[in-house]
Amino acid sequence: MLMGGDEFLRSQKGNNNAYSQDNEISWFDWDMADRNSDILKFFKQVIAMVKGYKGLQMRKYHTACLPSELARFNYRWFGKNLDEPAWDDPAVKTISLYRNAMEKSGREYDFFAILNADPDSQCVKLPGLKDNKKWHRKIDTSLISGEDFMEQKNEVLIDPPGFYIVNPHSMVLLIGL
Repeated sequence: MLMGGDEFLRSQKGNNNAYSQDNEISWFDWDMADRNSDILKFFKQVIAMVKGYKGLQMRKYHTACLPSELARFNYRWFGKNLDEPAWDDPAVKTISLYRNAMEKSGREYDFFAILNADPDSQCVKLPGLKDNKKWHRKIDTSLISGEDFMEQKNEVLIDPPGFYIVNPHSMVLLIGL
């Protein structure tokens, strides 16, 4: 979910209810789009990716679902070692989400998102893939602009396979190809 201006780092100084502010807190500074063009480019790339991979589009919000129930929608949450995530442990700061998506055209995709809120790098085990597919890096928010998002057919092969070292305070999206 995005709020207008998020795509170029407009923060409203932390005020999430600034509708009644008639000052710089609620005004748009359109020059920020130029100053933060790398972030704006990243947002445009992510939007185009979601449009290109129908399996990433959520057509229906799954209400009243527990994380364990998402398996029937081809979602699966994991901890760092492909174990059950420790939802009740506040010390755990790294989780991952596997998504298998089949499009109407018959194309099938595997996605693996890793969220690391930990101040340290984390080694995360990757699930196996079928049909000789291999994991490729699509997004790594810890990398510099230009290397953080890989365009289609330029995704980086994960080698050695089987794990990914996620940098602190970052998000990674892998795709099985």
